[in-house]
Amino acid sequence: MTYVDSGTGSVGSDYSHVRGRAASVEIAELTHDEIRGQLNDYLEDALAPAQAARVAAHVRQCAACAAELATLRATIDLLGTLPTKTAADAMRRRLLAIPDDEPAAPA
Repeated sequence: MTYVDSGTGSVGSDYSHVRGRAASVEIAELTHDEIRGQLNDYLEDALAPAQAARVAAHVRQCAACAAELATLRATIDLLGTLPTKTAADAMRRRLLAIPDDEPAAPA
């Protein structure tokens, strides 16, 4: 949003420019941690289009986040090449018997 300049002393004449640029309302930048927290969803196309565009724009400009994305993509690709095995029935029953809400072990 830019204020209208209606002459000397108007709100627009004094406040419509910030550091020589037109003032506007913009979407806040995402932090590196926020971007990294969304990379998996980004790779799975699970983000809303606008959010995916923000992540993509950040990754294009940030070498560290681009490297994180490349590492995640390579890791997923590598894991996809591993052979799969089915657990024995006894092992599956033991694992499924573990309660989901089991309290964490004391440190």
